[in-house]
Amino acid sequence: RALTKLVWLYLDRNRLNGPLPSSIGALTDLQGLYLHQNRLTRSLPNSLANLTSIRILLLSRNKFMGTIPDIFGNMTGLFSLFLDINKFTGSIPPSLALLDLSWFSIANNSLAADMAFFCNNRSKDDLDFMADCHGNNPEIVCDCCHVCCSDDETSSNLTTTDLGLDFFFGDGKLPGCFNMSDA
Repeated sequence: RALTKLVWLYLDRNRLNGPLPSSIGALTDLQGLYLHQNRLTRSLPNSLANLTSIRILLLSRNKFMGTIPDIFGNMTGLFSLFLDINKFTGSIPPSLALLDLSWFSIANNSLAADMAFFCNNRSKDDLDFMADCHGNNPEIVCDCCHVCCSDDETSSNLTTTDLGLDFFFGDGKLPGCFNMSDA
């Protein structure tokens, strides 16, 4: 009960495992949730929709699976969303198109989508967007992707520092990912 006024929660790189508890939705004043590089599993709880004050949501490099729930419509202040390097399947929730994101990554999952609904009225200059949109058989069709990745290629030398993401993730390689601004 005392944590309901919590604004920032940094639990990244802690080897947390198991499902993300639905009680996370009780932290309604939360503006930043950093849970990347853990071993969190199962699907995202629908209670995340209660985080209407959230601005930064980093869930990268876990073992989340299933479809990404359509829970983002009320997160109107969300500007950074990282769901990459998980085991998500299916399509992209339509509520994501309503957000004014600056950073968005869904790369290295098993998602399939034509992102025209998302890219409408956006350019690579407005959004740093990473998805599996590179190679002969891309999972994602995207006209506004800043970085395109492929599960089949590992020849890239692109790093988190190259993209200015080392602040969030530290320096590290992004195998199979290519900066489309350079293309």
